[in-house]
Amino acid sequence: MHLLGPTPPAGNPKGAQALRVETIRELERLAALKPMEARVKVFVVDEAEKMTLATPQAFLKTLEEPPAQTVIV
Repeated sequence: MHLLGPTPPAGNPKGAQALRVETIRELERLAALKPMEARVKVFVVDEAEKMTLATPQAFLKTLEEPPAQTVIV
């Protein structure tokens, strides 16, 4: 199980917390791998309302067609 949530900008640790494109890219990379111990991989996206403007567009295809053996909540 993977828990994803808002983070500050890479160059400013005290900046506004947001769910960033880089986080979604990491989710996509991990989702493409086969599960090692369980039958499925589960990703929980916490505070999705804090996505930056570009993040929903980056997340759309993965959300509509998740890889096999992957659950996104």
